[in-house]
Amino acid sequence: MKYTLTILEEHRKELEALVLKDDGFERPALLLCGRSFISNDIWDGGTELRFLSKVVIPIPENEVVSNNEAHVKWKTETFRKALKLAEKEDLSICIVHSHPAKANEFSGVDDKNERELIQTIYNRNGDLARHLSLVITYERQIFGRVWDKKLNTEPIQFIRCFGDRFEFIYKGTFDT
Repeated sequence: MKYTLTILEEHRKELEALVLKDDGFERPALLLCGRSFISNDIWDGGTELRFLSKVVIPIPENEVVSNNEAHVKWKTETFRKALKLAEKEDLSICIVHSHPAKANEFSGVDDKNERELIQTIYNRNGDLARHLSLVITYERQIFGRVWDKKLNTEPIQFIRCFGDRFEFIYKGTFDT
């Protein structure tokens, strides 16, 4: 199975404005995504689960408990509200946060914290949908992964950004 994400340019700009600040500290946001399953891709004949950005949800600054260049910890009040909306609209939840420049992979802290949040999503909303996590670096690189109900991850192989201009990001196309 191949996983891809399509982000509208307006959503990407909004996410960047929320998570990339002058102090260089990590910050969180949420992105709700629709899903489309392709059983026979015309290019390679394989299966693909496509995610499409639908709603950006800011995590207010007053919910950020602590953050610096290497971590962010936040209260889950807005997260819990997003769970309800995602369930109602049958959307996947994407946990978004920033990383410093050149930090083009998920950290051990990311693995632990996201695993707990993703488990909460599956416990609350059931296990019919897959969910995502996404990182935007201060160099504006973007990469992500998909979580299954057993809390295993797979990389998002292809990210499309559509708006006034198109950008196509393939897994591994930026310097690490």
